[in-house]
Amino acid sequence: MDSEIGPILYSLHNCPFAIRARLAIIKAQLQVRIRAIKLDNKPFEMLEVSPKGTVPVLAFEDGKPVIEQS
Repeated sequence: MDSEIGPILYSLHNCPFAIRARLAIIKAQLQVRIRAIKLDNKPFEMLEVSPKGTVPVLAFEDGKPVIEQS
């Protein structure tokens, strides 16, 4: 079993900033888990790493700093 899960991109489907982040990830050929969110039901895990609750948010499992917005 692979112990490294990888970064998570919290993303809103139609947000232009989140779309840009997804395109950059694709262009860079990075592997991330994309977690689609709803503004009226933001996941607790996202708010823990980014209390502002804005998207996109790229959260790393290894404690690296979180990258917020584009």
